[in-house]
Amino acid sequence: MTDGAMLSAEEFDRLFDEGMDTTPYVIPGTEICAATARKISVTMSPWMIEELDREADRLAVSRQSLIVIWLAERLQEERERRCRA
Repeated sequence: MTDGAMLSAEEFDRLFDEGMDTTPYVIPGTEICAATARKISVTMSPWMIEELDREADRLAVSRQSLIVIWLAERLQEERERRCRA
């Protein structure tokens, strides 16, 4: 899905086994374009970071990917809610 390319099952498995972030290949819309991506800094409590890490480990994604996924989902929900109102 990144750059319009599809991966074979073997290539996907290799990336996953090597610990690469496979999120963009399984969740459309979570791709990050390096040319337009911007960094932010977020300060949060240690318990929140621990919970994020547990959930990221459970899903086999990085903490950053999990945050991006959750924010994208929430923004989509809010956009849909506003359209219904």
